[in-house]
Amino acid sequence: MATDIDRLSDLANTASSLADRSHRLDDHAEAAKAHYAAWKATKAQGKEDRPSLGESHLRRAAEHDKVASDPESYAQKNVLARAACRKADKSPSVESFRAASAAHKAAGAAWRKENPAKGVGGGDPWEPRDHDRQAQNYADQADFLEKKQAAGADGEDVAAKLEKKFDAPAAEAKA
Repeated sequence: MATDIDRLSDLANTASSLADRSHRLDDHAEAAKAHYAAWKATKAQGKEDRPSLGESHLRRAAEHDKVASDPESYAQKNVLARAACRKADKSPSVESFRAASAAHKAAGAAWRKENPAKGVGGGDPWEPRDHDRQAQNYADQADFLEKKQAAGADGEDVAAKLEKKFDAPAAEAKA
């Protein structure tokens, strides 16, 4: 039979999953509240047999709170970069690609600021390199789209040309 702590833990874990998928700061704030409530319930019942559960909820509440409330933190800048990527991927435009590029640059800079000892020669800082790569990727996409728009190329015409080039021979081969 599920206890109140089990139910609160399930709610907190669901809130965490939603926040991690949505990349929305308000969802991270809700996840922080849910984990805090689960930690308080664990502490109030004095669950000596499950101390790590309470500690886990307290740690996760702090992590989600940092994402939601600290605009200078790497955690928040990382979430904002991921959100900008989703927006750019759903609605490609020069502006959305530039925004995603800038967000990734900011996230990489925030990581380097929070982890100065892991800079050049200080280990394997894959996080900032990933953000640098993503920033360059989105900048390149913005440049490509800008050049295409300047040349007057219509995206539909390009798609039709590629469909004719690649799909027609495949259809003929099957026939």
